[in-house]
Amino acid sequence: MLDGFEISGFRSFGGEPAVISDLQRVNIFIGKNNCGKSNILRFINILSGFLKQQGPSVQTPKLDPMLDFAYGTTSKEVTYCLQIKRGGFTDEVFQNIAVPFGDAWTKIFANHPDSIRLCFHLTKDCKPTEKSIKRIKDKILQNCDNNLQQQLTSSLCNYTGGSSDQRATDISKVIHTKAQMSISVHMIDAFRKISDGEGDPLTGAGLIKELRKLQSPQLEVYDSGKARFSKIVDFLRSILGEQEAALEIPAEKDEIYVTLNGMILPLDSLGTGIHELIIMAAAVTLVDDAIFCVEEPEIHLHPELQKKFVEYIRSNTNNQYLISSHSNAFFDLPGVNIYRCRLQDGTTRCDLVSEAKERHALLRDLGYRPSDLLQSNYIIWVEGPSDRLYFKHWIQAKAPELTEGLHYTIMFYGGRLLAHLCYDNPEVEDFVTLARLNRSACIVIDSDKDKTHSRINRTKRRVKNDFERNSCLTWVTNGRTIENYIPESDYNEAVAKIHPKTKRHIKWSRFGNLTHLRKDKMIDKVAVAKAICQGTPDFSKLDLNSMLDRLIREIRNQNSSG
Repeated sequence: MLDGFEISGFRSFGGEPAVISDLQRVNIFIGKNNCGKSNILRFINILSGFLKQQGPSVQTPKLDPMLDFAYGTTSKEVTYCLQIKRGGFTDEVFQNIAVPFGDAWTKIFANHPDSIRLCFHLTKDCKPTEKSIKRIKDKILQNCDNNLQQQLTSSLCNYTGGSSDQRATDISKVIHTKAQMSISVHMIDAFRKISDGEGDPLTGAGLIKELRKLQSPQLEVYDSGKARFSKIVDFLRSILGEQEAALEIPAEKDEIYVTLNGMILPLDSLGTGIHELIIMAAAVTLVDDAIFCVEEPEIHLHPELQKKFVEYIRSNTNNQYLISSHSNAFFDLPGVNIYRCRLQDGTTRCDLVSEAKERHALLRDLGYRPSDLLQSNYIIWVEGPSDRLYFKHWIQAKAPELTEGLHYTIMFYGGRLLAHLCYDNPEVEDFVTLARLNRSACIVIDSDKDKTHSRINRTKRRVKNDFERNSCLTWVTNGRTIENYIPESDYNEAVAKIHPKTKRHIKWSRFGNLTHLRKDKMIDKVAVAKAICQGTPDFSKLDLNSMLDRLIREIRNQNSSG
């Protein structure tokens, strides 16, 4: 597997290297048509052949002189660089390079001792580029005295003497030689179908034969074969929402059957999307420690199924994935790198998307406008940042499968801002209409009551009625504020930690004001909330437990595939 790489001179990649760094296990390349996404996958597949990796999907390395060299130039040179990292996917290669150097390694590469970038020609012997040899040679000359150079050439090159320049050059060449590595790459093309017969099972052809082996494995691989088959069946159940569904591969027929609700149906009768999804899931489950290049998995798939596929490959396989796509369904999935691919001056550039503005730029590339998008499947409106901390902590404890930013978003309205909000009332045009952001929402309002029979104020009554009229959950705190849901001992322990000079013990009561240390000094609500959220939540106060259960049901309903 790879930690990162660079490409130059290949198809849409010009002479200036395109850098694709810090890969994770799942990496998705998104951009417009004809921006070079698929060329990344093609390059990695071709590279695996040049690195002499054996495998059914790897053909004899060969560059097409009409197609594979940089467009619009006469150059016939393709180069690539590898990012090799300590503790990364390429750790074994890194250790093979660095360990023989001993302490000299950190002296030579003092600025970046845990990562090295080495570049090669994409030719039969994968020779290192002169620039790469010189770059490493210059570091050696700069950071190694003559004695250390002599020691290194003695241990690594079996000679002593020679000029300083020659020694540094030879040591650099040794580093490049030790970086030679192999990768196993499998392509899953955009056009997929299941068929029997010979050929690569991972492309769909011959998949029935391989699934039959997993269903009835040989004794020596019985446990592992059954385990792999069970993963595929569990995935089928997940995407169909049927826990009794099963896969069957008959001994004599070249078909795959699905047992569903007492019926036995051919797999293709469930639709093209399910058919292709099972192909991809089965393919990636058949092998380990490989790189899968997957073209446009979203074809024929509902966005919910796209997300389930990514979750399946993250949780049930140990392969690495490079995926080209036009879909925004992969945004914000945990453990997934998104790269924005675009043409710049006629050549492909890829940037790791890490900030909100970069995501917005990518969405524009895909043709989306802000008005086309919802923030998430469900929004919880709260008064401020301390409330967000409590709700995130409580939801995580009760429903750890729900992820903030994906299944729900918590947004602030601020106490004073509430007077300017409505949910969806055409008669109040001067108000900020929350329904335009997301119609699936809940609002949490501090009652601010000081006794049982007090009424919430007029503004809060209006907003409460507005949300309820639109069938949204409205949560008015059963005590004075959110803080009144926290047990007295937990609350005082956190206050003492954040405000160690205070000696006051804050006595809990349903409508007590718990946010003041004294008349002229308030507690640091956010810091206290952070301290409380480090412990195990207690849901015993007032209606906290029942209201949280209602809220979690709402979030789950809005995230269900139905």
